[in-house]
Amino acid sequence: MIAGSYNATIYKNQLPVSSEAITIAGGSAPAPAPSSATSEAATPAPASNGGQRRAQSVDGAKTLTVTYQPAAEPLWRIGVFDGVPDGFLNADRIHTSHPSDSRMKPWKPLNFTIGTDKDEIFPMAMFRAVNDPITINFELTKEQVGKDRTLKLGIPLAQNNGRCSVTVNKFSAKTPLSAAVKTRGVTRGVTLGKYTFYDYAIPKTAFVEGANQVVLSVVSGNKDSLGEWLSASVIFDAVELV
Repeated sequence: MIAGSYNATIYKNQLPVSSEAITIAGGSAPAPAPSSATSEAATPAPASNGGQRRAQSVDGAKTLTVTYQPAAEPLWRIGVFDGVPDGFLNADRIHTSHPSDSRMKPWKPLNFTIGTDKDEIFPMAMFRAVNDPITINFELTKEQVGKDRTLKLGIPLAQNNGRCSVTVNKFSAKTPLSAAVKTRGVTRGVTLGKYTFYDYAIPKTAFVEGANQVVLSVVSGNKDSLGEWLSASVIFDAVELV
């Protein structure tokens, strides 16, 4: 690497979990790595390229701290926050097949029950014109009801201005602005674009002891004029209630 200032990003699979400015110094001996580092910028080996001076150290030993950690004990979680929809329905085929391919498992609205259903039946994507909505059923104890909660969605990619609306029982959460990019990515096997965490504040008054429901639905100010597979949609990384 050429000496200079860089931005170092740490990824958990494809999810950026830390980003920090570092300085690569030239002409010095590599510094020993601290044994307790959470993660470190790599120390490049000396090299030459037409006489150009190359970096040999990273301004001493640089420790990069992971700034994003998933909740240790969510009430429930579907999937894994790692930037990809792996493990969800049709995620194993999306990189090589169009969503409409007959080899795909059926895309349809879903009733998903926490503690009973497996993540593999949860769709890797929700298309407004195809498999909307998704209903998540779960139980809460009296103690769990008495606290404000946050529903967190990890969305690696969205199209046609899509994002999720969230309803918890009779309560409708505020719908955020979309971070969707102009893309046909999911129909071309792409599942990562502008990764966004969406946090929905859910007051304790929305919950009841016993059976509860979260309903996810795709919303967009755009019309779905290019066909069902190009309708407003989101790809899921993970969903959790904390």
